[in-house]
Amino acid sequence: MAVEMWEVFGIPLFGGGMCYAVWCAVEGRRARDWPTVPGEITSSRIGYRFGRGGPHYTPTVTYTYSVAGIPYQAERLQFGDPDYSFQSRAKRRLQPYPVGSHIAVRYDADHPHRGVLEPGVGLDIYWVAILTATMFVITVGVALGFWH
Repeated sequence: MAVEMWEVFGIPLFGGGMCYAVWCAVEGRRARDWPTVPGEITSSRIGYRFGRGGPHYTPTVTYTYSVAGIPYQAERLQFGDPDYSFQSRAKRRLQPYPVGSHIAVRYDADHPHRGVLEPGVGLDIYWVAILTATMFVITVGVALGFWH
């Protein structure tokens, strides 16, 4: 049986996507129990790139916080936070985080440089997990000859 090129790339691609989605869900859930410290938004911007499927707008905030007197800087809003196809949605995502605003930062006590503003994950990451897991199972099934 000849191995198709899409099987060679599909198995690691879908497997990797599935692992990333599960990691985001687990870390987002763990972050709910992380300690909280005060922080401040130092930058709020939208990145842009044009790729497959059109434009991608990435809302990014930079914030600072201190743990035990040591200053840290981070950018994570939420684990698995998506890019947006519309700039208006990316702007809406940044509205709660204007520069200079004071926020609560959750941080990993074992690795304080890992901060996050919104613990948990959005619904998008669950869709990514379901889609990539489904495609992974189908790709492996085809590669093993279960489906033709």
